[in-house]
Amino acid sequence: MLETARANADTHYDVTKRLVAEASSLLELHLARNTQSEPRQHAQGGLARWQIDRVRTFIDAHLAECIRVSDLSALARSSPSYFSGAFKRTFGASPHAYLMTRRISMAVELMLSSDAPLSEVAIDCGFADQAHFSRQFRRTMGETPSTWRRERAPRPFTR
Repeated sequence: MLETARANADTHYDVTKRLVAEASSLLELHLARNTQSEPRQHAQGGLARWQIDRVRTFIDAHLAECIRVSDLSALARSSPSYFSGAFKRTFGASPHAYLMTRRISMAVELMLSSDAPLSEVAIDCGFADQAHFSRQFRRTMGETPSTWRRERAPRPFTR
């Protein structure tokens, strides 16, 4: 992608800009997925492998729904207070922060792959409304969803 952008830099500014924006968004998505989503191996006082797998599977399957710490702790067969601490030691983030990161990642994928309105993206990703989504997105990505999408969403080639 970047090689094509470099080759078109002098003659097709719009194509170059779009390709660089797409490469940037893919890198951001990769970093968001791998920064806090990978559990630490053998974290002392953390979750066991079976708990990690069960909780991660549940979160991924129910991302658009309301997920409570009590639901997750029941899956891990532990108390909510113990679970919260063990989760943070394992994933490096609280259950809520991890959930927000996963929802933002899902929103990024939807914004890049569809023209759905942001209000629909917000609901599909489990946010209460578009305002909640916008606040969380800006906090995580540094800009509003509409600005981010406008700069990065794929557009048809124009020559």
